Amino acid sequence: MNKITVEDALLFAEENFPNAPERLVNYLEIEVKYSSLNCDGWCLQFDDRAVIRINSEMPDVRKRFTLAHEIGHLIYGVTTVVGEYITPFGIKNREERRIDKFAADLLLPTSIVFNTIQEIPVTAKVLQRFAKKAKVSQSTVALRVASLITQIGLSDASVVLYEDDELKWQWSETLRLTGDTPTEILAECTKFAPNPARIPHGQNEVIVASFIENPNFNTKILFLQLVDESDGFKQLREERMRELEKYLFEDDIKFRQSLAGRFGAFKSTAQNMFLDEAIQMFNKRLLQNPELINLKRLRSDKGSEYIRLKLEMWTKN
Repeated sequence: MNKITVEDALLFAEENFPNAPERLVNYLEIEVKYSSLNCDGWCLQFDDRAVIRINSEMPDVRKRFTLAHEIGHLIYGVTTVVGEYITPFGIKNREERRIDKFAADLLLPTSIVFNTIQEIPVTAKVLQRFAKKAKVSQSTVALRVASLITQIGLSDASVVLYEDDELKWQWSETLRLTGDTPTEILAECTKFAPNPARIPHGQNEVIVASFIENPNFNTKILFLQLVDESDGFKQLREERMRELEKYLFEDDIKFRQSLAGRFGAFKSTAQNMFLDEAIQMFNKRLLQNPELINLKRLRSDKGSEYIRLKLEMWTKN
């Protein structure tokens, strides 16, 4: 096994996102084997080689977190616990918490988090998109963002997991919810979905909460953040876009689908352009097959605003 410092490994992660763990094991010449195990995984280091074993029966996102975790064991030189089940930010000893943090850093480098979280409060939709982009679980993204509250600009944050409508765990540096409070907040989120719920808290602060639902596992991840009321009550980008979509499309499903297809086809082009030039080119392309779209609405102020907000997510700064 080749050697690398923690600092260099995290720099490697930034340069190789979102595939850092897989590329790092190749760079370090670590042998990785996948097979059915009665645990998540483990690693062994010999004089000249290292081996990581991963349970092949797990979902891909859990395999990736386990891989990053075991890489941490090898880089830190901390003996792995054979037979352990790896839960991000679970109740563990100091060494395991340090390795969990390394795994989260490897999968979700701080600089990538900052570039992705461009607006506060953070919503469940943003977390879902980030998880898909990073190829990690939604809970891993939520926990990572909650661990960077100061840097992101949040006063506090908490992540709560429900399984079969039963509270399984909650994690926060300081924002602990007691009694029926989490369930009451989840009910508020359900009422306001897909928009986040906003709950006044103390003086000049607001709890902004939204949830991610996974019907396949019957789980809900509740993400709460404490922010200044000037941020908490402002209209978010996705809320404004939903308003504009209601105006643009009304009940015209064909128009909605046609425009979504145009955006999808243009995304890779927009990623290499600055915003103004992307808008100009996209509008030019709209003139092709104009019978499939409602040009009058798209050329209105609201239509222009919608195109700008949509392309802003992809273009260069």
